[in-house]
Amino acid sequence: MIGKRKKSGQVAKSAKVTKPTMAKAKKVTKVAVVSKKSTSKKSALAMRPGRLVGKVALVSGAAGNIGEVIVRRYLEEGATVVMVGRNQSKLEAAREKLLALSAAPAEHAVVLAFDASDAGQARFGVETVMRQFGRLDILVNNAGSAGPKAPIDNLPLSREELETLRATGSTDTETVADAAGNLLGLSWNMVRAAAPHLAAGSSIINVSTIFSRTGYYGRAAYVVPKSALNAFSRQLALQLGQRGIRVNTVFPGPIESDRIRTVFKAMDKLRKAPEGTTANDFTATMALARADADSGTAKSLPTVEDVANTIVFLGSDESMAFSAQGFEVTNGMQVVHESRSTWVSRPELRTVDGTGSTVLVAAGDQVMDALAIARIQAGCGARVLLGLGSEEAVQAARAALRKTDADRRIEPVLFDRHRPETLASSLAGVEPTQCLHGAIVLPAFGNWRFKAPLAEATDADVE
Repeated sequence: MIGKRKKSGQVAKSAKVTKPTMAKAKKVTKVAVVSKKSTSKKSALAMRPGRLVGKVALVSGAAGNIGEVIVRRYLEEGATVVMVGRNQSKLEAAREKLLALSAAPAEHAVVLAFDASDAGQARFGVETVMRQFGRLDILVNNAGSAGPKAPIDNLPLSREELETLRATGSTDTETVADAAGNLLGLSWNMVRAAAPHLAAGSSIINVSTIFSRTGYYGRAAYVVPKSALNAFSRQLALQLGQRGIRVNTVFPGPIESDRIRTVFKAMDKLRKAPEGTTANDFTATMALARADADSGTAKSLPTVEDVANTIVFLGSDESMAFSAQGFEVTNGMQVVHESRSTWVSRPELRTVDGTGSTVLVAAGDQVMDALAIARIQAGCGARVLLGLGSEEAVQAARAALRKTDADRRIEPVLFDRHRPETLASSLAGVEPTQCLHGAIVLPAFGNWRFKAPLAEATDADVE
C-alpha cells in the first residue's frame, strides 16, 4: 500500500527543482574551428541547443541497462527527467552517476521510487510529478522484467508451481501472471495515470522487443505480454491521437552486451543446439553490416545507445508527425510484421474430416461465439471440449445445444483460466489413449466487456 511506502513515495530532497521553462536557443553567429582530436562528445553536445530543453520526461525502469542510457541522453538533450523504479537506492546511485556523465544540472534529474504494477502507486507517482513540475511532456514506458524462462509445458502458472521449480534448481522469481503484470500491466497503469495530464504535443513511448515478433525459445512468458503491448500501443495511438498525443513503439533487437550473450547461451542449451546457434540465427536476418574498428564492416548487434537515441527522437519535436508507428532498432532484421486477422468464411474447409480428433475450444463468457466455433469443429466429426469461464456459462451452453449429431459431440466444461486446475479436471474425461489434437483459445471476455478507451480503463479491467 502507498501509505506504507513513505520512502518510495518521496522525491529526493536534493532533487527538488522549480518548474522548467522553455529555453530559447541563441542564434549562433560564429563557429569555432577545432581539430577532430580536440572535439569531444560533450563539447559537440554543448555547441547546439538540446532537443528536449524545457520538457519533463518520466522514464520507468530508469536504473536498468537501457533505462540508464535513456536518462543520460535525455539529460544531455536538456530534459528534466523523473527517474522511476522500485529501488530507491539503485535510483539514487544511477542519478549521481548520470549527472556526472551528462554534466547536467542537479535539478534536472529527480528520483521517484514506486511500484507501477500497482495502479494506486502509479497514480500517486504521476500526481507527485504534477505537483512538482506542473506538467508532463514525455512518458517512456521502459520498465519490465524477464519473466520465467522455461518451455511452455514447464512454465509456473501459480506460486506453488514456482516454488516447486525453485526447489529443483530454477532461479526464476516470477509466475506467468507476475510477468504479464510487469510487462503489460505496468505500462497500462502508467498510461492511465498520465493520460489525463498530457497536453497536445506530448509523447508516449512504449519499449517492446523485436522478440515479440520472432522465435525466442523458452521465453513465452516474456514475449507474449510484449506482443500484447504492441497491440495496446496501436490502439492507444488511435484513441489519444485525437487529443494531439502521439504514441509510438520501439522494438529493440538483441542488444550488444555480456547479458545477451549469456541469454543466447542459455537458450542454446534449452534448445539442445550448438553454442552460438541462437546468436547466428538473429544476426543472419540483419540487412545491415556496420563499420568496425578495422575500417571494414561486420554483422554486429545494435547498441543500447541506438535504442536511447531513437527514444530521444520520439520525445523531441522532430517526431511531431509520427504516431502509431513501430521503430525497429535491429540493424535491419528482416522480421514479418504482425498481422491483424479477422474470421472469414471458408466453405472448402467444411469437408475436413475430424473423426477421432479431440479439440479444446477455450473461451470466457462469450457463450454463443464459442458455441459457433465448436459447431464448426464438431461438424467435421471432431469431439469438442467447450471450456467456459464460469458454471453459469457452462449451463447456458448446455441449454443452447441442439439434438443433432454435431452438437452431441460438444461437451461444455468449466475452464476458468484463473484456476489452471479446472483444465486438468476438464481433461479427466479424455481417454488415456487419446490426446488433444488442437486448441482454439478465445479471449477471456467478449467484445462487449471493454467499452471505455484504454487510457480510461478501470483497475478491475486491467486486473
